[in-house]
Amino acid sequence: MPFIRTNVPHHMPATTRQAVVQGIHDALVQSIGMPVDELFNMVASYQPEDFACSRTFNGVNRSADVVVVEITLRRGRSDAMKRALYELIARNLHTGAG
Repeated sequence: MPFIRTNVPHHMPATTRQAVVQGIHDALVQSIGMPVDELFNMVASYQPEDFACSRTFNGVNRSADVVVVEITLRRGRSDAMKRALYELIARNLHTGAG
Protein backbone atom coordinates (compact mmCIF):
# COMPACT_ATOMS: atom_id res chain seq x y z
CA MET A 1 0.00 0.00 0.00
CA PRO A 2 1.60 3.28 -1.06
CA PHE A 3 1.28 6.12 1.43
CA ILE A 4 1.05 9.60 -0.03
CA ARG A 5 1.62 12.93 1.63
CA THR A 6 0.60 15.96 -0.40
CA ASN A 7 1.57 19.50 0.60
CA VAL A 8 -0.49 22.31 -0.90
CA PRO A 9 -0.65 26.08 -0.45
CA HIS A 10 -2.86 27.08 2.48
CA HIS A 11 -5.17 29.16 0.27
CA MET A 12 -5.91 26.31 -2.16
CA PRO A 13 -9.69 25.68 -2.27
CA ALA A 14 -11.03 22.35 -1.02
CA THR A 15 -12.30 21.42 -4.49
CA THR A 16 -8.84 21.92 -5.97
CA ARG A 17 -7.25 19.93 -3.14
CA GLN A 18 -9.64 17.07 -3.91
CA ALA A 19 -8.77 17.27 -7.61
CA VAL A 20 -5.07 17.02 -6.67
CA VAL A 21 -5.71 13.95 -4.51
CA GLN A 22 -7.78 12.33 -7.27
CA GLY A 23 -5.16 13.07 -9.92
CA ILE A 24 -2.44 11.45 -7.81
CA HIS A 25 -4.66 8.47 -7.01
CA ASP A 26 -5.62 7.94 -10.66
CA ALA A 27 -1.94 8.01 -11.65
CA LEU A 28 -1.10 5.37 -9.03
CA VAL A 29 -3.92 3.12 -10.25
CA GLN A 30 -2.96 3.51 -13.92
CA SER A 31 0.82 3.30 -13.63
CA ILE A 32 1.59 0.79 -10.88
CA GLY A 33 -1.68 -1.11 -10.73
CA MET A 34 -2.72 0.07 -7.28
CA PRO A 35 -6.26 -1.07 -6.41
CA VAL A 36 -8.86 1.67 -6.88
CA ASP A 37 -10.07 1.41 -3.27
CA GLU A 38 -6.55 1.77 -1.83
CA LEU A 39 -6.49 5.49 -1.06
CA PHE A 40 -4.19 6.82 1.67
CA ASN A 41 -3.23 10.46 1.08
CA MET A 42 -2.46 12.86 3.94
CA VAL A 43 -2.98 16.42 2.71
CA ALA A 44 -1.24 19.22 4.58
CA SER A 45 -1.17 22.91 3.81
CA TYR A 46 1.65 25.39 4.12
CA GLN A 47 1.89 29.16 4.41
CA PRO A 48 4.02 30.99 1.80
CA GLU A 49 6.71 31.73 4.37
CA ASP A 50 7.00 28.02 5.23
CA PHE A 51 8.17 26.85 1.81
CA ALA A 52 11.08 28.14 -0.25
CA CYS A 53 11.83 27.06 -3.80
CA SER A 54 13.31 28.38 -6.99
CA ARG A 55 10.57 29.47 -9.37
CA THR A 56 12.86 29.01 -12.39
CA PHE A 57 14.99 25.95 -11.50
CA ASN A 58 16.12 23.89 -14.48
CA GLY A 59 14.50 26.30 -16.92
CA VAL A 60 10.95 25.57 -15.74
CA ASN A 61 8.75 28.50 -14.72
CA ARG A 62 6.72 27.72 -11.60
CA SER A 63 3.92 29.60 -9.91
CA ALA A 64 4.00 30.32 -6.20
CA ASP A 65 1.38 27.56 -5.76
CA VAL A 66 3.76 24.62 -5.60
CA VAL A 67 2.30 21.20 -4.77
CA VAL A 68 4.77 18.75 -3.21
CA VAL A 69 3.93 15.05 -3.41
CA GLU A 70 5.76 12.45 -1.31
CA ILE A 71 5.07 8.79 -2.08
CA THR A 72 6.30 5.87 0.01
CA LEU A 73 6.35 2.61 -1.96
CA ARG A 74 7.59 -0.83 -1.09
CA ARG A 75 10.31 -2.34 -3.25
CA GLY A 76 9.40 -3.99 -6.52
CA ARG A 77 8.44 -1.08 -8.78
CA SER A 78 10.73 -0.66 -11.77
CA ASP A 79 12.25 2.68 -12.72
CA ALA A 80 10.01 2.68 -15.81
CA MET A 81 6.91 2.28 -13.62
CA LYS A 82 8.05 5.14 -11.39
CA ARG A 83 8.73 7.40 -14.38
CA ALA A 84 5.27 6.59 -15.76
CA LEU A 85 3.80 7.43 -12.35
CA TYR A 86 5.56 10.80 -12.20
CA GLU A 87 4.50 11.67 -15.75
CA LEU A 88 0.88 10.74 -15.07
CA ILE A 89 0.78 12.73 -11.83
CA ALA A 90 2.09 15.81 -13.64
CA ARG A 91 -0.36 15.36 -16.51
CA ASN A 92 -3.35 14.68 -14.25
CA LEU A 93 -2.64 17.67 -12.01
CA HIS A 94 -2.07 19.96 -14.98
CA THR A 95 -5.37 18.98 -16.62
CA GLY A 96 -7.53 18.27 -13.58
CA ALA A 97 -6.36 20.68 -10.91
CA GLY A 98 -4.97 23.54 -12.96
